[in-house]
Amino acid sequence: GNQTALPYLQTASTGGGTIGFPYASFLLGQAESIRIAPIHVIRMAKQMWGAFGQDTWKVTRKLTVDYGVRWDYSGYLRDQYGRLPQFAPDLPNASAGGHPGAVQFEGDGAGRCNCNFGKIYPLAFAPRIGAAYQINSKTVLRAGWGIVYGATGDANGATQGGLTQPQAVNSPSFGEPVLTLKNGLPFTPVAYPNYDSGLFPQKGYDGTQAPPTWYDQNAGRPSRQLQWSVTLQRELNKNLVVDASYVGNRGVWWNSPGLIDVNALTPERIKAYGLDINNAADRALLNSPLGSALASQRGFGSRLPYSTFPRTLSVAQSLRPFPQFSTINSLWSPLGKTWYDSLQMKATQRFARGLSATMTYTWQKNLALSAPTNVTVPGTGGQAVNDVF
Repeated sequence: GNQTALPYLQTASTGGGTIGFPYASFLLGQAESIRIAPIHVIRMAKQMWGAFGQDTWKVTRKLTVDYGVRWDYSGYLRDQYGRLPQFAPDLPNASAGGHPGAVQFEGDGAGRCNCNFGKIYPLAFAPRIGAAYQINSKTVLRAGWGIVYGATGDANGATQGGLTQPQAVNSPSFGEPVLTLKNGLPFTPVAYPNYDSGLFPQKGYDGTQAPPTWYDQNAGRPSRQLQWSVTLQRELNKNLVVDASYVGNRGVWWNSPGLIDVNALTPERIKAYGLDINNAADRALLNSPLGSALASQRGFGSRLPYSTFPRTLSVAQSLRPFPQFSTINSLWSPLGKTWYDSLQMKATQRFARGLSATMTYTWQKNLALSAPTNVTVPGTGGQAVNDVF
């Protein structure tokens, strides 16, 4: 409705009604935004294999030992034919005046990197052992220790439409259409996949849309958890049994893609340009367009990171490590860690005719270093942090 609104009122409303009439704007053929997603097919898949062996050994009449080992092999999600582009930090980008930061495609052949995006961890061997010892006729001590491997990361939002859908081109200013329908499209939609290292930012579209994926090189590393427990079980009388257990575990390599934004404008990087994020004047400068009078007054108006960088973008955007892109989130980053310790108590009272009652109590502490929420693709970077510490 902005195209038929009063520009000076912008999105104001009066009497409960919004200024401007969308259908009238449509009849005039004046579009507020445009987005054209190319036709594409993505088929994400991975292989997982596992093998295990176990045994129980009754060492004596009072001691029983269980032991075993498991091996897991888990690949990472990839497209069947390498049609999924990922961010390549060292590759020159023709769409950004040769500035580093382009895209590459997995696999072998023309337009491919002749490489694999991630590494598969082959040493996921998980031994485990447990023992039960009868101290006397009424008391049993149990203990166990083992390693468990999880699966590698899930789709993480990297499927179908999110991988190739470009950001919309919006109205350059209030009330001004981005295009008029009678004149057709102002650019030709890109074919996909075209194995072009300068595919992003997508040609014809304004903005700084980053490649939708960036594989962590350890995408094929599954999470690992070390678990242990010690339990003392005591029969107080023939119908009442109590248990007290210490249960703990430590986890590493949990999928936490939100901990990384390789294109973050960190406080340290801002300071390197002589600015202070805690200074209101500097924050105003960072938010202003590079072509604004304020940017010129502060000496940033002429600091183009590359010759074709749009001066309508902010000073902050121009200072990013890869200014042609917005937030660049990694996927399948095994950076999460967990800590867990607990005292677990249980009492079981047996009554007549098969009736019993159980009471449990757990005192526990759980800590995690993680940002496991799947990153939205294309992502806004809301989950990512500049400094995980």
